[in-house]
Amino acid sequence: MKHTDEQIIATVRKILDALHDPDTGFNAFRKELEEQHLKKEEYEQRIVDKEYELAEKYGLTKANNKDEVKFKLTGKDIMDSRLYVSCGQAAKAFCYVNSQLPKDEQLDLKVLFSTDIEHLVDAKEGHTLPCVKLSDGKWHAIEPQIQPEKDKQPGFQFVCDDVKVGGEIWHQLKTIKEKGRPYQITKIVTPEEHATTYSDFGKFLEASMVHKGKLGFVCSALRMILQKTNPGQYKNGKRQIYEICKALDGKNSAVKVWVFTRGGDIACRIGIEDNGVCYDMNPTVQYLSLSKVVGNNFKFNEPGFELIQTLTPTEYIKEYEMRQALTNINDENSR
Repeated sequence: MKHTDEQIIATVRKILDALHDPDTGFNAFRKELEEQHLKKEEYEQRIVDKEYELAEKYGLTKANNKDEVKFKLTGKDIMDSRLYVSCGQAAKAFCYVNSQLPKDEQLDLKVLFSTDIEHLVDAKEGHTLPCVKLSDGKWHAIEPQIQPEKDKQPGFQFVCDDVKVGGEIWHQLKTIKEKGRPYQITKIVTPEEHATTYSDFGKFLEASMVHKGKLGFVCSALRMILQKTNPGQYKNGKRQIYEICKALDGKNSAVKVWVFTRGGDIACRIGIEDNGVCYDMNPTVQYLSLSKVVGNNFKFNEPGFELIQTLTPTEYIKEYEMRQALTNINDENSR
């Protein structure tokens, strides 16, 4: 059944009202916690615990990081638990509430992924929104996290009136508006794809990254290595990096290893350098997860470590094998 624009807008408002219902909406669990006057730490921990509790039925545990957990949860999980913690979850909840409406009311929806234009390489600053098509034939994006104005109709504004992959979008959320720059739309998917394929955090990251030219080849190679070799199986971080460097086989000079020291301790990080900007890589997961090093102020994730050296993968292999050989000799001599 074809809807008029007025009917579509009224249904969008109906969904937004359901999402923001103080007792049954996706903020109701927070409201309950606030009424208990908990300390900030306990309040935040209760939310984290709730997310992990919901994720248990999907086989996820505390060994999985928070992003993997929050992406796995469905729109039904969010509305049943009355808790959302991310834009992607808000979009899933919007689509789920739409799916529960009578068939003749349900909207034809899409979901857009967008990435901060300053984080296109790592996609760690992104925003996900549901979209609806109006009579102009264009997809219009909706911000489900903003509560509609009570005494106004429709009480909300569309975020973007022409959603296209590669296009710009200026988001309405205060924290994003304060940046003063647009995001780039990287992918448009169906609610079903969002709920299944892109409930995998690694697949979402891949869809949200923009890698051009040589960088695309580098990132493809790293993605394949992470999937095939699973360096995270090794408990030792230096061994994880060694396995990645070995698999590169002297290729991809954009890959770097940063060496840190704290007294007699040595620690390392691996990542890529693109046009003078560094991106730290997580070697413990089987998907490509990069983090932009803001201002290239590269710090190890423990206090007291100082960056002393930047190595190529080949140089790191030699250094690692030499130290392993010395360790073996010392072990032999101590017997």
